[in-house]
Amino acid sequence: MENPDSHTPNERLRDLLKEAQWTGDALAKSINALGAENGLSLHYRRPSVAQWLAGSVPRPPVPQLITEAFSRRLGRLVTAEDAGLSKTRQTLSVRPSQVALQLAWLGDQQPETGGSHIYSMPLLESLIEALSSNEAIPPRPENADRRIGASEISAATAALSLFSSAEQIFGGGRIRPAISTYLATTIAPWLQRPSSPTINRRLLSLAASMSYLSAFSHYDDQNNGTAQRYYACSLQLALAANDTASIALSLRGISVQAHALGHRRKALQAAEAAQQHSRNGAPLLRAAIFGQQAVTAASVGDARQAAAYLLAAEHYLNQASAASEPVGVYHLSSFAHQQAEAAALLGDYGPAEAALHEAIRRRPPIERRSHILTLHKLADLQLAQGNLEAACATWQDFLKGYPYITSGRVDAAYSTMRARLKPFKNFPKVDSILRQPTC
Repeated sequence: MENPDSHTPNERLRDLLKEAQWTGDALAKSINALGAENGLSLHYRRPSVAQWLAGSVPRPPVPQLITEAFSRRLGRLVTAEDAGLSKTRQTLSVRPSQVALQLAWLGDQQPETGGSHIYSMPLLESLIEALSSNEAIPPRPENADRRIGASEISAATAALSLFSSAEQIFGGGRIRPAISTYLATTIAPWLQRPSSPTINRRLLSLAASMSYLSAFSHYDDQNNGTAQRYYACSLQLALAANDTASIALSLRGISVQAHALGHRRKALQAAEAAQQHSRNGAPLLRAAIFGQQAVTAASVGDARQAAAYLLAAEHYLNQASAASEPVGVYHLSSFAHQQAEAAALLGDYGPAEAALHEAIRRRPPIERRSHILTLHKLADLQLAQGNLEAACATWQDFLKGYPYITSGRVDAAYSTMRARLKPFKNFPKVDSILRQPTC
């Protein structure tokens, strides 16, 4: 709905349309596409754009979608103020000294309370480029509060482990509100309290890991704009801690999200930046990032480089002895999944299917969400190769786990399954799947 109280023609928006060489229809189409990227079903057309040019202001998050559309079209940051849709100057970067405030604000802006954020290409570019900060997060004066110590570190470590296990078993949607609240009400205040240098660094690294997990849980639940902002917080916290492993892990998450949303070149850049920061890291981290580089290289058609990255990932995985950390879990199943994804992107469906079977076989039982997403990918690949019967059998396994997972990605997989199978609804096994209740 639009705001009827504003009737002054929006000359700034008109100028942007001219600069972008867009018609009203083209802008509306771009906004609808960006809405889909952010989990919104929008159906704007030229009459709506005419209303905005006449001075009406659409309700959030449409102003953010409008400015994002122009930012991508023009290759520079366009703010709501630039577009005549707000009097407030928009900023994207978050300085380390502001991360605690950002975490508290994000906790108050959850979708359940009406908050919404749009996945931003200018923010993505700034995250890849802004890797030189070493600004500390200033504590409050010594007499302001009790100092943070080992007990707080132990509590945060236990909470991180609990959130991570729950996310793997039940999906991001189950932990997303809880971890956001914990970051806002517990971690953010601790970041502003005094502590020793050692405790401060450990707290910053823990906060970076928890922000990363919050980002991934939002991404898993398809709240991509909020996920991106938590990745930004994770990266800044890791930079403030001078924690190269956490920096690399944050960049890997940023790459995974960008790739999933179709921003392939940027995903490759983020993966390359992650690799630069993991050079002195543990073998398991290096393997995970080489694997992500393989996927992103395959996505841009570079088969030779993808194969080289997979060999490097396998090499470091064979060297690894320690188990994965609570976030950024990586193991043989993860590697097989990356092999499958790279092969599928390059059109090698046979090897991709074999690798997906291996990923399913090796998947730890705790990772129920990842297990059923891999089943969906396998079934989709089987159907693409014309093997309807095998796809039906795999999707039957998918449906056994589906009711127990709260995840936007899993819900999207379920919808995709139904759309893929509808043309074959007269086939008895397909009809059985389409009629099967999910709860």
